[in-house]
Amino acid sequence: MVSAELIDGFQVYIADNVLVMLVATTAGTLGANLFSNSGFTAWIIQALGMLFNLGLAVALYFGAAARFHAADQSACEGILTSTRESQNAHYQSTESMETGSSISRSFMEEVGTDATKAAYSHIIQMLPWIIIVPLVNIPISISDWLWQFYESEPHFGNLFAAHFVMVMAFLWAAIMLAPIYTAQPDASSKCETLPTFLLNSINHSALSCAGKSLHLLENVTFMSVIGTGDDSGKGYLRARATEAIILLALTWFLLAHCWPRLSDATPQDKLFKSLMTTITVYSWAFMFINQLWEFFYTDVPHGQLFYWAIMGACLMVGLCLAWFSENNFYGGPSRTGKAFGLMLCWVVDFGVWWGWAQVMTNVDAAAVPDGRASLTALVNGAILIGLIAVTSLLYVRADLKSLVKHRMGRNQLQHAMSKGKGSAN
Repeated sequence: MVSAELIDGFQVYIADNVLVMLVATTAGTLGANLFSNSGFTAWIIQALGMLFNLGLAVALYFGAAARFHAADQSACEGILTSTRESQNAHYQSTESMETGSSISRSFMEEVGTDATKAAYSHIIQMLPWIIIVPLVNIPISISDWLWQFYESEPHFGNLFAAHFVMVMAFLWAAIMLAPIYTAQPDASSKCETLPTFLLNSINHSALSCAGKSLHLLENVTFMSVIGTGDDSGKGYLRARATEAIILLALTWFLLAHCWPRLSDATPQDKLFKSLMTTITVYSWAFMFINQLWEFFYTDVPHGQLFYWAIMGACLMVGLCLAWFSENNFYGGPSRTGKAFGLMLCWVVDFGVWWGWAQVMTNVDAAAVPDGRASLTALVNGAILIGLIAVTSLLYVRADLKSLVKHRMGRNQLQHAMSKGKGSAN
């Protein structure tokens, strides 16, 4: 029999891995398309879109933080009320029954407020994706420019070297930013201050860009092996399938058998372990979803429907994983279980990202064929507001225990770097 805890956890899992990515992708599409007819160059349009998403994330942060602190103040008032009633009960024994009921009511109000705090804390934790999604376009744009720059180059040596430098640059940025973020007193707390929130967002963006750059470097390696000829024949599909199998086996070996054995005795060791784990799963998930989308979008009639059916099947697999993992949707307690849960999580995340980006492109092409900024803001803005409302409502109505479990299970990098701060604030 399916337990209520499993159902509540599945709702939060969908919110974390589907709805949040829908919100982030919609916001990214709005930011990019809002300035598409401004007459600026592509780089400036992309920068303006990123600034728009940054402003949107900050505005949503202020809204969620305000609600969090309002709930926090209500919790303090509930505790004071409970204390006063307890004191009255000591001196007014004849009203013990009535006072006991009041204490119970205050306790329930406090629990309810804590659930509200946990919901808005969880929303703040997921908001960085509104910043991350458009920033991941940076390595894509750099890679596109490199391919054009070396278009006449008969060999792939320069392309490989340039992409390798890009990987190292983003990796260096992530390595430099991570200790700065963890040094903040409120890092990984329930409600980070705005500077810490922005630092966390930029740090995670650098890490995501490093993973994307590693995927692009791997793609250069693949193209150097098979060449740049026909990419629609059966030979090309077999080569891509072989690539996917090899990288799947390698990623599984690293996540399930290598990285878990790395030392985590010091904060620096934990940080290195987290960086290796996150970049590994990110680069693999980028590759896998990119190939999956390319195959179903270009080679399969009505492939988008099959693609979304696969995403739905992945959600069902996540539900089965939680069934066998003590309601933990991110796997465990074994190393192989955690590795599978981690890979499944990012397949769903990036899969929704890729699929919904195409949906928004189709919506804009149909509703705003001339690319007018006002109409783009109206159409995309309405979709974005609706998605934000549904996501927030689901978090607010979610079970407190499920929110806490998902917070501890989802972002392994953030919690590995938190050094226990999350429970202190």
